[in-house]
Amino acid sequence: MTRPSNSASQQQLSAIHALSVSLLSGLFLLLPFGLDHVLAQDTSTGPVLTSQINTESKDNNTSETPPVLSPQLNSRSDLLRPEETEPEEGKIIGKGDELFLVGNLVHIHGNALVKSGDMTLYADHVWADFDQNLLRASGNVRLISGQERTYSNELLFNLDNRKGIIRQGSTYSEPWYYRGNEIFKTEDDESYIRKGSLTTCSLKHPHYYFSSSEIIVKVDKELIAKNVVLKIGGIPLFYIPAYRRDLRTDKLAKVIVRLGTDSYQGPFLSIELPLSRKRRLDARLMFDHTSRRGRGGGADSTYQINDTRYDEIFIPIFHDATPSEKKKLEDLATEIREKLDGDHDSYKLKELFLEYRLEPEDLARAKNKVEKIYNKLTTDLITTEADQPSDPLPLGSEAAFAQIAQENSDHQETRYEGGDMGYIIRGEVDEEGKRRLSPMLEDAVFSLSAGQISPILKTNFAYHIFRVDHVLEVYGKKEIKLRRIDIKISPTSETKDQIRELADKIQEQAVDGKDLADLALKNKGAIWRNVNNGDWLPLNEMDDRWQYSVRRLEEVGDVTTTVMTDRGVHIFQLVQKMPTPTFAELASEFESQYGDWLREEYERRKPEEKKQSQSFLMGTTAERAPLKRKPSNIDEKKELPNQAPSETSTIDEDGVVEQKEQLEVFRQHDFQGSWQNEKAVARQARQLNRGETSNIIDSKIGFHLIDIKKKRTYRGDFYLYGQDQYSYSRKDAMKIGREYVARWGHYHSIYTPWDKPEEGRKPLNFMGRAEWQARHYDENYGTSESAIHSFGMLTWGNAFSAWDTDDRDADGNLKFSTKTIGEFLGRLQFSHSYELIESDVASTLQKLPELSLHFSRMRMSNLPVFETINDTLVKISEKTKTNIPILSLISLPTLEDASFDLDMNLGNFFRKRYEKEQDVYLKTGVMGFDIQKQSTLKLSSTREVRLDLGFDSDAVWHDRDRDGHKNILRGIYSLNADARNILFRIYDISWIPGARRLRHQINSGVYFNYQPAVDRDENSRLYPFGPSTYFYERKDISYTLETSIEIKTRKHRSALRLIDFRTQLRGDFTEYAAENNRTYDYIESDITLTPLPNRTMSIIMRTTHDPNPSEVDGKRFKQVGFRSNFSYRREKWNLTFGNSFSKRTSYASRRINTSFQYRPNSMFEVDFNADYDWVEKQFYSQSLTIRRNLHDWDLRLSWHRIGIKRPPDFNSVRQDFTFQINLIADSAASVGLGYDAVTETWGFRSLPVGVPYNAFGVGNAMSRSYF
Repeated sequence: MTRPSNSASQQQLSAIHALSVSLLSGLFLLLPFGLDHVLAQDTSTGPVLTSQINTESKDNNTSETPPVLSPQLNSRSDLLRPEETEPEEGKIIGKGDELFLVGNLVHIHGNALVKSGDMTLYADHVWADFDQNLLRASGNVRLISGQERTYSNELLFNLDNRKGIIRQGSTYSEPWYYRGNEIFKTEDDESYIRKGSLTTCSLKHPHYYFSSSEIIVKVDKELIAKNVVLKIGGIPLFYIPAYRRDLRTDKLAKVIVRLGTDSYQGPFLSIELPLSRKRRLDARLMFDHTSRRGRGGGADSTYQINDTRYDEIFIPIFHDATPSEKKKLEDLATEIREKLDGDHDSYKLKELFLEYRLEPEDLARAKNKVEKIYNKLTTDLITTEADQPSDPLPLGSEAAFAQIAQENSDHQETRYEGGDMGYIIRGEVDEEGKRRLSPMLEDAVFSLSAGQISPILKTNFAYHIFRVDHVLEVYGKKEIKLRRIDIKISPTSETKDQIRELADKIQEQAVDGKDLADLALKNKGAIWRNVNNGDWLPLNEMDDRWQYSVRRLEEVGDVTTTVMTDRGVHIFQLVQKMPTPTFAELASEFESQYGDWLREEYERRKPEEKKQSQSFLMGTTAERAPLKRKPSNIDEKKELPNQAPSETSTIDEDGVVEQKEQLEVFRQHDFQGSWQNEKAVARQARQLNRGETSNIIDSKIGFHLIDIKKKRTYRGDFYLYGQDQYSYSRKDAMKIGREYVARWGHYHSIYTPWDKPEEGRKPLNFMGRAEWQARHYDENYGTSESAIHSFGMLTWGNAFSAWDTDDRDADGNLKFSTKTIGEFLGRLQFSHSYELIESDVASTLQKLPELSLHFSRMRMSNLPVFETINDTLVKISEKTKTNIPILSLISLPTLEDASFDLDMNLGNFFRKRYEKEQDVYLKTGVMGFDIQKQSTLKLSSTREVRLDLGFDSDAVWHDRDRDGHKNILRGIYSLNADARNILFRIYDISWIPGARRLRHQINSGVYFNYQPAVDRDENSRLYPFGPSTYFYERKDISYTLETSIEIKTRKHRSALRLIDFRTQLRGDFTEYAAENNRTYDYIESDITLTPLPNRTMSIIMRTTHDPNPSEVDGKRFKQVGFRSNFSYRREKWNLTFGNSFSKRTSYASRRINTSFQYRPNSMFEVDFNADYDWVEKQFYSQSLTIRRNLHDWDLRLSWHRIGIKRPPDFNSVRQDFTFQINLIADSAASVGLGYDAVTETWGFRSLPVGVPYNAFGVGNAMSRSYF
């Protein structure tokens, strides 16, 4: 027996029982209503039957004499081949070795085959008695209906009451196979299986199965089984008296039960009562009972809202659309997106244009340059490198032309491609519709042959040289591969400066109120004209050099700053402005233009729905009849779980679907969750922010554009639970009291109109929690406690940006660029506790409230005042800059790469009790200023050091201290410095076979941190809560050294790292050292060796030395530790062996560990680990795990031991053994058995009853259940 295809499995995910056989009943049911029978005899294939279904009733045909098999009907035998023929609608065709038709009795014997629609029945014998309305098939019965297959020895079916029997039958419904001695169809939607079994194993003799004396299947309702026995290899292992499972896919679990026993809880029972399983709300009631830990119960719920309201333009892909049609539909979406991309205001403009005058000297200068280039192309030899004159490029070659083009051409589009224009034809235009070459240039280049260079060609503003690389003749059309070199005819800098100065004067006069048209008349050479012939010109279609200035125009008559181009200087004046159309306006325009056509074409091409027929167990065919859907007010496209998305359906959070009558192109969606959208749309909706528009979203069903209107995001949880309190002893636990917890938490994002994440402006975020905790202890077991704790925090983040109005492009045109100065984070938080039961325990610190403001990474060179100072420092630094080693160390520092952090904190703290004080209130304030500077110091011509300097300072204020003083102010500061250097050298080792280069790199760094001690004033003792100033002196210095050797081989793309070494030394030179007055930390040096090119072997060694004088013999740098590890990996196995030694005190320890993993294939796995204590002369830990995959279930055996065996009172050995079985098709179905050697008890855990397949491993979500 074989498993259906994956597509079939997806279609039948919700089915739990047998696949269709009653399809045949629906087909033959129509036969008694009047048939025209045609039989034929084919000498090669046997008799063939076709039946035409009439529309007359059965009663009107009872007097007719049915036809009888006749040899004269052989004339159609060549037309009927049932194996290859798809019957027409309403027809039944069949064949067999022998076929008889007597009255209303049809017999087919030997290799019988009957087909109708998507149903095919195979059997040794088929009988159909239409007088009794009975159908029977026997011997190797096989029914195929769509992707469904049913096998049996005999099939009986009554066409009147639609009841029947399958004997010795089996069928499949993902993920289960069903078998039964007898399967009765008792009602249209109910079946009964006697002596049945179910399994996920597809083998003829399954490895495991659940047998049952009786199984009742109610289609789309429930499954009930009695006397269920789990058998593995035919051996019964587990018995359940009765089992029930709900088959309604949208039905929530009524109860979830877990049973088991373990050494800590003893036998236990866990019951969950689901209250809600919606995507926005998940809630349940809980009850737990254990024999050793008492009882507990409560409620748990979570809610999550992450909704988006947006407008959408949807362009569907037609059912049978060709690739070219899909491209045209995508082009429609692209056209809309281009209109929405960026700022697309349209303008009517006038301009005053001052053209650069070209003097004869300008023409002669350009001509002289182009002639030199031409001579070099045609007469000189071109070399690739100045130091290789012996390797000249061929004269006039493609490579020589490309090199000169890169060095000299003024045609920026092709210069860095060696002048390559690709293949062109006559009259070819670019993306903007402009000709790539003028007619004059076309005539010249198309007259050239391959390899020829054109003469020097002149146009109005440039000289040109072309070379034809290749010539193609395709269908009579000539294409040439062309290269070009352009030399511009441009004015001198003096001429440009004169024109620009004149333009600046005119622009200043226009800003002062003078008419720009009059100014154009008064200045000789000025041209006054309409832009774009007076028509509308969208901003995105303007020259890039105009856009920054034009977009600032708001009022009619406003003029821009001067705009420089290659031809001259422009001053634009606003005549009229039309704002960019909104998304809704563009969508409405697109709807009116294309909506009707898209709907008509979509409906015309929509595939016809297949006719549904009936199944023996399921009641419908493989393509299940749609469930009844309750109305939904959501008006948008959704994607259903495990189902192809539909562009005309919606789904709410209950999984209820509504079919929409008409396709909508422009959709305005209300708030909805991600599950209500197609995946690609949902992903974009989550990533975008308010006011943003998506790029084109390409989904399975079409193209989408969405515009985000609003978002709402909040989530939270509620938890209430009470349970018995027991002692922690495993064997003799006793009840000591009871514990209660009630908790509510909430997180909320508050979106505002000024949010703009790309500029660092983020929404407000609130997070809060309230919790009640109570512990009531029995007498003599503790002090009872009960308190309510609350916490809340509001945060807001923003990035500071500066508009640099003096920022200009390469042509000197004004542009706006946003430069980040730094970031801001504000936080307001509070915490409050209220004790319901007075206790002696110190009360919790409360914040009523606390405000924090953080300005971080503030770049000093971008701040308004410091920017001017930095410009001056940069100029001085450039003049005094020197490349002389050592002297570069004293160059003038600037504010480049300098930043600071500014932190401010205001706190209002409260404690109910502190030591002997009651109701302690404390107000505090902190201001911190930290500055960092990064720079690069040049030590020599080849060596540089990266230096980071930092200065941290804090001023702390307390309104009172413990001695009654008021307004205490103290300061703290610290200094830190970090210097890093990277050196590397590359060696040529090509003399080694297979090797190319060797790279040796050394990284070294020194870090220093200093903070002076803060004097403790014994007469002014600060409270230890809130910001404190109790700091000791700190003088830390550390040195880090890393070195590595890498080899680049011919075979491998990336370099192979052979050796990696790292060591670190840290010293603490303060008078007070925290660790036994040790000046230096332990020196740990690591070395890693990877000797094989395939990286399958690695050797790691670590040595530990103590640079401090030894307490035993006073020696320094004694080795106090060593660790090594050897690892070797192969495709099917890997081995690790390690050794560790340590003697940091008088007690020494040494261990040897090893691990071995063997995985010959995905079906078998062995893991072994052992750790041997050399000092104790015994194993500290051992573990062995064996996993075996047996086709459809997973067996896992594991044994674990840990601890050192000592006398009974000190024995710490723990051992356990576990046997576990997991069904691969149902990950939640697992049975476990274990043994705990400490308590000498066995444990058992049953598979959870009523838990869905995917209930485990999904966080805290309880998912949906079908019990």
